[in-house]
Amino acid sequence: MRGRMWFVGLLVCGLLVGCSSSVGAGVSSSVDGLELPWVEDHRVVEAGGRSVVFTEDGGRLVIVPAPRRVGDDDVLVWDLEARESTWLRGHESALSDVTVGGDGLLASTAREELKIWDLSTGRRIHDIPYGPIVKEVVFSPDGSLLAVGKSFEEGEDSVSLWDVDSGELVRTLDGVRSVVDLVFTFDGSKVIAASNDGTVRISDVATGEQLSVLQQDKDESSAFLSLSPDGEMLATSGLYDEVWLWDLATEQVVKKYPIVRVEGKPRNILSIEFSPDGEMLLVTGVPEAVLFEVETGEVIQQFPASSEQGSTDGVFSPDGELIAIGDEVADVVIYRRNPK
Repeated sequence: MRGRMWFVGLLVCGLLVGCSSSVGAGVSSSVDGLELPWVEDHRVVEAGGRSVVFTEDGGRLVIVPAPRRVGDDDVLVWDLEARESTWLRGHESALSDVTVGGDGLLASTAREELKIWDLSTGRRIHDIPYGPIVKEVVFSPDGSLLAVGKSFEEGEDSVSLWDVDSGELVRTLDGVRSVVDLVFTFDGSKVIAASNDGTVRISDVATGEQLSVLQQDKDESSAFLSLSPDGEMLATSGLYDEVWLWDLATEQVVKKYPIVRVEGKPRNILSIEFSPDGEMLLVTGVPEAVLFEVETGEVIQQFPASSEQGSTDGVFSPDGELIAIGDEVADVVIYRRNPK
């Protein structure tokens, strides 16, 4: 199926709590008689999804509800097998990000709030007051630290590291401003932060010192990140059109992927993610999400958005068999790999 762009036919689902659909219920698994690589499995329509992340066992999907919808200050946890939801409640303002870590922990952020939860019990472990505006949060690989990034804070270091057990501040990272996205390297020794100025900064976790700066494009207003499963490559994007692939050992760009323009207009990129096998990249944005091959840059499949707002986030399940795509104002759509 190389070299062709595939479109998934979507079943429009009514606004029912916990509504779900399947291929057998009417979602097409083929176009012009040819099988699609990924087909819709079901939808979560309770709260929209500006951010989505699978738990480490792949059994649940954690969702940041869309702003101004019911529960937008609560965390939605969706059980994929039971197709039932539970809510983690306690934030006082709309959520901005969630992340999951080892030992069943979850961290969530709102405008001035940072909370750490035990997913197995739904109990809050830490409530950490935090200055505006909390944007991104990610656990270290061993689960001992939490990196938290602030946005739109001029003149301040915007990334801080927190001890998960104690809930205490460990240190801040020098020179990182107005964060858009964050990742730890897989050995936990570095944090990579993308900023609104188009730079990607690599910092030492042990000291907080800035080690290097990758300048994607001085004209780009924001950047998003994904680390390859082997930890050797970093995918970055600006807000529009291109995804760049960096060799982290040399800190050089080795590939550029031009994401197809729509009716001559630039595509608005909102997230990028490697597949667990490192062979694919999922790019979400406006007007839709696109899945393409890392090796060739060829499009595998295009996923139409649930609304005109586009797809705001997309993630693979840990086993690579599912894709979840969020929409700021509509459903979270879960696709499964077509066994054909």
